[in-house]
Amino acid sequence: MPYNNYYMVCRPPLGFVIAAAILNTAILAPVIFHPTVTYAHPQYYYSGGTFYVQNSNNEYEVVNPPIGAIVESIPTDCEEFVLNGKTYYKVDETYYRAIYINGTYKYEVVGKEVN
Repeated sequence: MPYNNYYMVCRPPLGFVIAAAILNTAILAPVIFHPTVTYAHPQYYYSGGTFYVQNSNNEYEVVNPPIGAIVESIPTDCEEFVLNGKTYYKVDETYYRAIYINGTYKYEVVGKEVN
């Protein structure tokens, strides 16, 4: 998005639909879930702070992040804060916590602001 002769990168809004031919699907990572959470459908995808599901028209729609989703990384523009002695990260309206899995840190969705 242009802003004062610069381009500002922003995440797409909820409900936005992107054709698979336009979206570089190589950047989409399938979302895994905490072992205590079971999701059969749909398959969620993640990239740069945005969650997607693929619809029947072979398009990717921006959706709310599913609670319990685990992703490899979160955007560097996240807000870090401590609540009750635990560190959380906020990306837009989504809250994450770092978890240690198989020798590496990943980030689990733990909540979302409701407006």
